[in-house]
Amino acid sequence: GGIERNDENQQLKKELLESERKRIEAEDKLKQSGQETEDLLRSINGIYDSPELKQSDWFEMKNELEIVERGTEIQKEEIRQKKIKTCQKIISIFIGKENNEGKKLTIESGAIDALLHLLIEYPLDKITISHIWALYIFTYSSDEITLLLVSRNPFQSLLHLFDHPNMFVVNRAVVSIYNILISGSNTIVSSEPHPQFTVIQALDGIQNLYALFLKNVSQFSKNVSAESIAQLYKAMELPNEMKKEIINHLKSIFTRSEDDEKKDDEIRLRIINSGIVDALLHLFLTRDLNTITRAFSQAFFVLTYPLSNEITLSLFEIHPYPALIRLLNHSNKQIVDDLIASIYNIVIFGTDTPSISEKHPHFAEIQSCDGIRKLFDLFKRNDISKFNKDTTAECIGKLFRAQEIPDKQMRTKIIAHLKALLNSFDDWEKIIAKKALKGLSQNAVNRTEIEKDGFVIPQ
Repeated sequence: GGIERNDENQQLKKELLESERKRIEAEDKLKQSGQETEDLLRSINGIYDSPELKQSDWFEMKNELEIVERGTEIQKEEIRQKKIKTCQKIISIFIGKENNEGKKLTIESGAIDALLHLLIEYPLDKITISHIWALYIFTYSSDEITLLLVSRNPFQSLLHLFDHPNMFVVNRAVVSIYNILISGSNTIVSSEPHPQFTVIQALDGIQNLYALFLKNVSQFSKNVSAESIAQLYKAMELPNEMKKEIINHLKSIFTRSEDDEKKDDEIRLRIINSGIVDALLHLFLTRDLNTITRAFSQAFFVLTYPLSNEITLSLFEIHPYPALIRLLNHSNKQIVDDLIASIYNIVIFGTDTPSISEKHPHFAEIQSCDGIRKLFDLFKRNDISKFNKDTTAECIGKLFRAQEIPDKQMRTKIIAHLKALLNSFDDWEKIIAKKALKGLSQNAVNRTEIEKDGFVIPQ
C-alpha cells in the first residue's frame, strides 16, 4: 500500500507542477498580450497628423497585405512584420478620426478585402492585436461605412477569431461584430428582424456567439456576445436552448458584484498607471477639437464610473480637469455629454471623505483653469440636453460646498435649479441635489438664497 501511495503522491506532484507551469505560462501570455495592447496604443500616439492619403497609397497597402510569404523562415518573418506595420499604419491614420472619406477609399481599394483574407488564411497564433485592430477601427463608423464593410462579408473572418488563444484578439473580434450589428439596428424599425440575421445564421454565427458566451473567455466577451445575440433576435423569439441563459445574463449585467468591481478597479488602475490616460489627456489639450471623436471621450468616460476612492485619487493626481474642461467647447453634443459626465463622476466621488463644512478638494484645480465659469457657460446654453443642465448644476453646487458662490447670477440660477431637482422623479438626482444644497448652505450668503420664500432643505 505504501508504494502505491508513494506513486500516487508522485503522480499528484507531477500534475500539480504541470498545472502550475500552465498557469505561469498563461499569466505570461496575458501579460504579453496586455503589453502588446499598450505598446500598440503608445506606438500610434502622436502619429495623428498623417498627410492625406491618395487611392494609390491604399492600393500599395493592399499589395503589402497580399504579399505571399515565401523563402526562408527569416524572410517569411520579415514579410509578416511588414504586414503588422501596415496594419499599425492603418490604425494610426484613423484612430480618433471620423475620416469617412478615407475609410471609403480604403475599402474600395481592396485593402480591407486583403485584411479579411489574411484573418481567414493565417494560422491563429500568427494573428496579432494589430491585425484585428486595423479591422475593428472600421466598425465604429457612419452607417454608410458599415454598410460598405458588410458588403465585404467580414463575419466569417471575425467568427474565425473566436478560437484565438489571445483574449484581447477575441474581445476585439466580438466587439467588431457587435458594432456592425448596432449600426444595422439603426437602419430598421424595432419591429423588423435584424438585417444581418440571415447572413450570420448561415455562417453558424449565432451558435458561435453562444459558444463564446458559454466559454467565458472574459467577462467582456461574455457580455458582448450576449448583447450581440440580443441584437440579432430583435423582433424574434430567442431559441429555447439559449433563451434563459441569455436573458438572465443580460439582467445580471445591470447588477455588479463586489468582486467584479474590484477586478474592474484593478484594470482601471493598470490603464491609468500605464501612461495611456496621460496620452489621452495630452491629446484633449493639444489637438484641434474637430479632430477629437467620440471614441476618445468614451474611452475616458469608462474609467470614471463606477469610481472607488483609489481610482478617484489616481485620476485626480494626473490633473485631468484642464483637458476635460477644454472639451466642453466641442461641437459634438455627445462628446460634451461624455465629458460633463466624466467631470461629474470625479467631482461627486471626490467628496466622499471630507465633511460637509470643508471646501471641495478639487475646487482650486478647476478654478485655476477657469473651469467654474466654463461649466456655468455650458449650463446657460439653450441647446444642451436636460442631462447636461442638471449635471452641470450639480457639479457647480458640489464645488462651492461651504463657500459663497460670488457671482450673483450663478448663485441664483444654480440654487434655483438644484431646488427644482428635488421634485425630480429620479431618486439619485434628488439625493445629489439635496447634498449639494446642504453643502452650499454652510455659507451664509448661499443659505439666504436657498431659504428664500421659506424654503427648507428636506432631511
